[in-house]
Amino acid sequence: MPIKISFTSQRSGPSLSDSVSFPIKCPKCSDQTTQRLADLKSDPILTCSCGYRFKVETGGSAAKVANEVKELDRLLDNMFKH
Repeated sequence: MPIKISFTSQRSGPSLSDSVSFPIKCPKCSDQTTQRLADLKSDPILTCSCGYRFKVETGGSAAKVANEVKELDRLLDNMFKH
């Protein structure tokens, strides 16, 4: 399942969720890279150094991390509303 996460923030500046990074391994050559969530949200198609193009899909742990960061962003937004 592709990463489909929406984040909004009431605070000014970049959200915490956009700075979260995930290790991504190429399914063809196993080369590993690290991608920011903000970059994956804007373009989930990656091109490996070997030339292989693939769509990043989320597993249980990536979705869990993204949801926890989203919740942290929500809590921080509530703190800054007052």
